[in-house]
Amino acid sequence: MNTLQQTEKETILIVDDNDGDLLLMSMALRAEGYRVLLATSGKEALEVFEKHSKEICLLLTDILMPGMDGVQLVQNVRKLAPQLKVVFTSGYKPNFAAEANEHGAGFVEKGNDSTRLVQKVREVLNSKGMFVNVLNMVFGEQRTSTG
Repeated sequence: MNTLQQTEKETILIVDDNDGDLLLMSMALRAEGYRVLLATSGKEALEVFEKHSKEICLLLTDILMPGMDGVQLVQNVRKLAPQLKVVFTSGYKPNFAAEANEHGAGFVEKGNDSTRLVQKVREVLNSKGMFVNVLNMVFGEQRTSTG
């Protein structure tokens, strides 16, 4: 169990159009005690969010998806829950961290080890009144901005 904070009952909505990435992220987070809900598209994620909005603590979403992309998804979800914590992920846009920060969200690059993903999700969840921007693993930086 993660030593930074109790994870039981914390629910994360994971959205990715790649079944393999969805499975890997969900396995890593479930192993740490998180409850996860899965969606393979922005449209499906909105439906899941509407059903479980009171339970969901964090949205972990791929950026590039067919139809509604991750940014559009966050814009739609934030209409319903403006303070929802968000982490964007991508294997194709490693320099997305600055744009993620503009959306009051964190960013973690796909392909990193699951320990790093779990650590960054925990950091974002632990942030109170602030959004933690998880920058590209290459830079290894962390910045905060009021949201």
